[in-house]
Amino acid sequence: MTVAGQILSDEFYERLAEFCKGQANPKRLKIISLLSSGEKSVSEISQTLNIPQANLSQHLNYMKRAGVLRSRREGLVVYYCLADMRIAQACNLLKQLVAEKLGIETP
Repeated sequence: MTVAGQILSDEFYERLAEFCKGQANPKRLKIISLLSSGEKSVSEISQTLNIPQANLSQHLNYMKRAGVLRSRREGLVVYYCLADMRIAQACNLLKQLVAEKLGIETP
């Protein structure tokens, strides 16, 4: 039997719920959406999403600890990207579902 066909343990679903709760923040969802198009520097993310850098850094650090993002440093500049593009795919699917329910067209 495949994993998809199994009911996984309570512990698995508790961890899944905790992961989802951690990303259930409008700013974090915007960060995921922005980074789905590729790597960006902290200043690019801050300017594009209009999030103050101090506040943004907290979100980025949390998302990195959760395994959602990866970072690399080039001199003084830190770049972030999604750790796994399936995160963007999952968020896009949820965006489409919500947009449909609200009658909003998505690109």
